[in-house]
Amino acid sequence: MPNNVEMFNLPTEVLSLSSIMGITKLYGGAIESSLPSGIIDVSNLRQVPDNQEVFILEDGPKDISIIFDLLQHNDLGLEASLKENLDDIFENYSAGKAEPIDITVRNSQALSVTVTAESVVSFVAVIYLSESDTDVLITVNAPNTSVEEAKEKYYPILAEACATFNVVDQSIFGGIQ
Repeated sequence: MPNNVEMFNLPTEVLSLSSIMGITKLYGGAIESSLPSGIIDVSNLRQVPDNQEVFILEDGPKDISIIFDLLQHNDLGLEASLKENLDDIFENYSAGKAEPIDITVRNSQALSVTVTAESVVSFVAVIYLSESDTDVLITVNAPNTSVEEAKEKYYPILAEACATFNVVDQSIFGGIQ
């Protein structure tokens, strides 16, 4: 079985960021996802809302962030939910076409989109977890980089996070508002 680097055909200069991906426990271990090793949990540096997990890269640019948001689903469909969430996060943004993204969570759907806003390129995926009526928004922000460079270096982080996203304990969704 190919490793993550082979699977995503990452260029050599990205190997230090993404070659060693490992399972990261989120929300007290209730959720798991594969993220680059050497990430820094931002909640150790500043306050982060309970419905979010925020990480920055330890090796490489410190302004690259990976954010997980647990949000109540809006029942308008996955594309409408993605657009609503983008409108809440970004002002004056441009978004590409929403594309399906591979996930392994049963009874779930996911879409991803590339967003540009001012000097930031963001890759955003929404995973709809039907069993808990929850949207999971996963965002990788890459400021001060071109869309092409960001796609090459940082989109694989989003793709791997989505592909390995796993709910270990459904009770996490009892308290999300």
